[in-house]
Amino acid sequence: MPATYAVVQTTLELPDVEQLKRAFTGLKNLTPADAHILGRDAFGVLVKNLEAEDATRLQGALRAQGIETELVPMDVLPAMPPGSSCIAWIAGRTR
Repeated sequence: MPATYAVVQTTLELPDVEQLKRAFTGLKNLTPADAHILGRDAFGVLVKNLEAEDATRLQGALRAQGIETELVPMDVLPAMPPGSSCIAWIAGRTR
């Protein structure tokens, strides 16, 4: 089974939905319509479980829209306790 990756923002700035829509155009796993859903909770981890090629393509598309990200292997991300949010994980705390 190939390794999968999370696309993680390097800042805690909420990306603009229009930026996400443009970045998602032409990707096979995401569509511009997904931007509204992902944009609501787009602090920290934007997308999980992408194969390397798809994650790299998304990272480039996001960078072209001014959204800086890192690719993090899913197996090194800490497990989130039930009810925790990505914002708390990024900030180094849990509920």
